[in-house]
Amino acid sequence: MAKLAAPSGFRDFLPDEHRKRQELIGRIRASYESFGFEGMDTPAMENLQVFLGKGGGENEKLMFRVLKRGAEPERAVAAGRGELADLALRFDLTVPLARYYATHRGALPAVFKRYQIGPVWRAERAQHGRFREKGNLFVSGIRIDLFTVSCRVRRCRGSQGSNTSERFYHVITRGNQRQNLFHDDKDREFYLDRLEQYRKRYGFTIYAYVLMSNHVHLLIETGKTPLSKIMQGLQFSYTRYFNRRYRKIGHLFQGRYRAIICDREEYLLELVRYIHLNPARMKRPSAVGEHRWNSHCAYLGAASVVELDTASVLERFSLVVG
Repeated sequence: MAKLAAPSGFRDFLPDEHRKRQELIGRIRASYESFGFEGMDTPAMENLQVFLGKGGGENEKLMFRVLKRGAEPERAVAAGRGELADLALRFDLTVPLARYYATHRGALPAVFKRYQIGPVWRAERAQHGRFREKGNLFVSGIRIDLFTVSCRVRRCRGSQGSNTSERFYHVITRGNQRQNLFHDDKDREFYLDRLEQYRKRYGFTIYAYVLMSNHVHLLIETGKTPLSKIMQGLQFSYTRYFNRRYRKIGHLFQGRYRAIICDREEYLLELVRYIHLNPARMKRPSAVGEHRWNSHCAYLGAASVVELDTASVLERFSLVVG
């Protein structure tokens, strides 16, 4: 007898819950539309190669693939072709937006102010509070995961692992399978020391950072050295240190990293604020000033292992820095 329940990782919404969700979505729509943003939409599915073109790797594990129709899968097996799918459900709204823009670029205005609200699907292990289907909002470069315990800014939009230099990035790197990246202060000190060494070597600018237990946020502006080379060196050297110290093997970080290209003039202050407030968003929140492992104290005049460009931020509040 069939199990009469929603599949694992998916949810039904009763009328009262549905009404509250729609009210929240309505308020978000009204807020962004009051600033001149217009709605857009993309299909729930994209051609598989559109997603694989983002770089594969961890992204491939997130996709619900859709089998080819009719006799096509049997023909593929008979011909020895390994790929039985040609479509996939979207796992975020960033790749569909890139495809949307490439498809309709000629018909879109130079200033592309759009937002999209819709479900995304991730083929990951379902856990308490972690679903395979979730609501997403993407706003002309800002994406927010909706209906979680705390709505938090996730992206300002860019490309993952872009090799283009001289760009302003919000970089997010996480522990593989949510494992902790740092077990004690020695680990954190080593990571920051390596970050500073690579800053000196490659000449990029750091505006803010925060080290959480299982992820790191960096706000940096690259120079002539591409971000991919910087992050490859930083993550490889820290993984080697971590595995040697704790006698482990294999991956420490989840995939490569997330690199979001942002508009420096528009998002600098908001991103510094967002990064510094990360400790206050934990299940057991701590005051920003009490969290030692972020760059907030440097903005208050304390010494920092990592050299930061605090002047570019502080000068926006006053003509006189200091």
